[in-house]
Amino acid sequence: MTRYGAPEAGQTCLLDLESLTQLVGHAGIALFVLDGAGRLAEANAAWLAMHGYAEPGQVLGRPLAEFVGDEALVRDWLGQAESADCALARTGELGFRRADGSLGRALYTVCRRAAGRLEGLLVDVSARALAEERLREANAALRGEVAQRAGELKAAVRDLLRSKGSLRTLLENTREAVFVHGLDGRIVEVNAEMLRMYGATPEQARGADVTRFMGRDNPLEELPGYWGQAMRGEVVTFPWVGRRLDDGREFPVEVVMRGIVLEDGEFVLANVRDVTEAARAREQLELFGKVFENALEGITITDANGTILSVNPAFTSITGYSPEEALGQNPRILRSDRHDREFYRAMWQALVRRGRWEGEIWNRRKSGEVYPEWLSISSIPGKGQARYIAVFHDITEMKNKESQILYQANHDPLTGLPNRLAVRERLELAAARASRAGHRVAVLFVDLDDFRNVNDALGHAVGDEILVEMARRLRRLVSGGDTLARLGSDEFVLLLGAVRDESEAAQLAERVAKRMHRPFRARGHEVFLSASIGIAYFPDDGTDADEVLKSADLAMSRAKELGKNTYSLYTPQMNERVNRRIRLEGDMRRGMMRHEFEPFYQPKIDVRTGRVTGMEALIRWRREGGSLVSPGEFIPLAEETGLIVPLGEQFNFSVAAQMREMQSLGLTDAGLVVSINVSPRQFQQHNFVPLLRATLDASGLAPARFEVEITETAIMTDVTRTASTLDELRAMGLAVSIDDFGTGYSSLAYLKRFPIDTLKIDQSFVRDVTRNEADASIVATVIAMARTMGMRTVAEGVETAEQAELLARLGCDTLQGYLFSRPLPYAEFQAWLAAWQAREPRPLPGAVPAP
Repeated sequence: MTRYGAPEAGQTCLLDLESLTQLVGHAGIALFVLDGAGRLAEANAAWLAMHGYAEPGQVLGRPLAEFVGDEALVRDWLGQAESADCALARTGELGFRRADGSLGRALYTVCRRAAGRLEGLLVDVSARALAEERLREANAALRGEVAQRAGELKAAVRDLLRSKGSLRTLLENTREAVFVHGLDGRIVEVNAEMLRMYGATPEQARGADVTRFMGRDNPLEELPGYWGQAMRGEVVTFPWVGRRLDDGREFPVEVVMRGIVLEDGEFVLANVRDVTEAARAREQLELFGKVFENALEGITITDANGTILSVNPAFTSITGYSPEEALGQNPRILRSDRHDREFYRAMWQALVRRGRWEGEIWNRRKSGEVYPEWLSISSIPGKGQARYIAVFHDITEMKNKESQILYQANHDPLTGLPNRLAVRERLELAAARASRAGHRVAVLFVDLDDFRNVNDALGHAVGDEILVEMARRLRRLVSGGDTLARLGSDEFVLLLGAVRDESEAAQLAERVAKRMHRPFRARGHEVFLSASIGIAYFPDDGTDADEVLKSADLAMSRAKELGKNTYSLYTPQMNERVNRRIRLEGDMRRGMMRHEFEPFYQPKIDVRTGRVTGMEALIRWRREGGSLVSPGEFIPLAEETGLIVPLGEQFNFSVAAQMREMQSLGLTDAGLVVSINVSPRQFQQHNFVPLLRATLDASGLAPARFEVEITETAIMTDVTRTASTLDELRAMGLAVSIDDFGTGYSSLAYLKRFPIDTLKIDQSFVRDVTRNEADASIVATVIAMARTMGMRTVAEGVETAEQAELLARLGCDTLQGYLFSRPLPYAEFQAWLAAWQAREPRPLPGAVPAP
């Protein structure tokens, strides 16, 4: 039976499902092409083998009718090609003649190829046709035998019906499932195979209506027609759906019916064959066909010589080649120039050895564009030559995403500069080249000074714009073979890949500093910044990238210690200093847990009475064994690491507790005040005041006996917040003193606004007050200003009687220094205080009356 179908858009013809057998079953398909006169123009090896010919020359040019034996069918094909509907494909079944004269049967598909020319394919189904013919012969023989024995059966019907065992014996000799039913549909007999197939017992089957064993979607109305055909002597074959009685499962069957006439009536004998596996195989073929046509991956099938036999639509969408352009070609039409001969040789060797190759390959589209794809090639063994199936997908987008991810992983998103990871890799490569060439690599570690203040005061948006501008300025200093990177925050690295003279790096550092002279402008703000630069070399200052970067970082830190806005070369001593700081930090943490930090006290003497009016509590670290660590060594480290906050909290509690104890011993009078130093970092903590209040409450010490000393720099960091914090301290009843006054940049207007009780004159002015007129003038000015603003003054660092007398004459209220006592441990201070209080109080030399 011939079938027609419209081709998909863009296709020349429609291939029937069986044309996909090569893909899923690895079997050959006979292909042929006819010219306008119906003569063979092309025929592949499978067509020659099917017809029993060895060479194309034996058949090409001969009319196809010689091999088909049906000239009308061929004329019909040719007429279809010339008609308006020639785009339609035609499929069906035909007979063909082999070279040895034997006949065969084949399924065919034909469609138009070019003007007046047809292409087609054949699938040999001769074996199936032979089996069907034998079945027909067997059926004919069976019908003859049935007719011959009909009389005998009629004569013996009474005996047969009286002996059901004889009828069952007859049915059991049939391998297929068999049941017999009357024209009313009632089953009179079944065999064991039928019971097994339908999951039934003899009692359930005999006497039951035949529809009980049928699926729900069967066209039951057609059954009487089938029965009538059977009773007219026809062998009726049709597909049906059976249903098992035990589990209700439905399954496809093929039913062959024959009518039989017995003495007591007419009956239908039905042979049933379960075709579940055949249906499943056909579904698989259909599924594979859909996969082939709809797969997103390109699929190509070639013969052993690499000639393309079939491609799917995805092949065309990826490569740009239509099926007409690709079929008959070699996959070399896709080859790019990205791979050498060795690459392809290794590919084919793998195919020969393992029957498979898989990997990434760069091919070329019809447009000339080179693109990456992931390709998998498998060898398909067959009876004749091997075939190859190639499945590939375009990974251009994946490659682009990989490149984007790699870029993001190696670059700073703000400035677009290489990041720490990238500069580390580049430094390793530069170091390797330097080792081979015998030169050095220089690393400049650039850090913007006080950049955090920009973010805090103007916001991160302004800070980001400044960083982008900084990157732009530094780019202009970098040559082609060098690298500029941003490590994070305000840190940049300049990598010089080939340095033969140390002056090159130093000159570059000076050019960086010169670039900082111009102000940065961002969002209406003009900001002046400087940079501290550390310089280190490979291999002098490190044997690998990490060591060199660390050395440059240490040198940069040293530049900041030298006052910032400069550069410093790395020295081994810097590393030792850092290691010592790391060890010191660990020792500090352990020391806090062991309470090794204790207060030392230095008294403050009232100039006009000579009495002790208070003392400053100074933190000291007494390590195990009794040795003392200099405050100048551990205080900056505590500030840097943040340990100053918990350390200060612990220290304040110790001071309050000891002050309360001295009160209980009667060593202090009601006016004695202890002052504590508060670091900028402590003062900026949002919970500074609550913690201090909790400390005083826990110790039972009155707030009036406590004074807070804070530096000028700390109070001017955030004026609004400072005013709020000082107001809270004043509300608690604490006194506030400005420490190291004269060394910062406080504004007199702000000093007037803040609730400050005392100004402490820094010892740098006191030290030379008797020898330097400028220092003396500064001291006199501070004292006069404080008096005008209603504040008291304390001069610290007083070491000689001459200094004390001059300060007294200038009107200073209180003196503190080694002239009276060095800072003393708690027990020694108790003894000193008792001895001082036992003296006759008298004004200090030079004291002037209070105004």
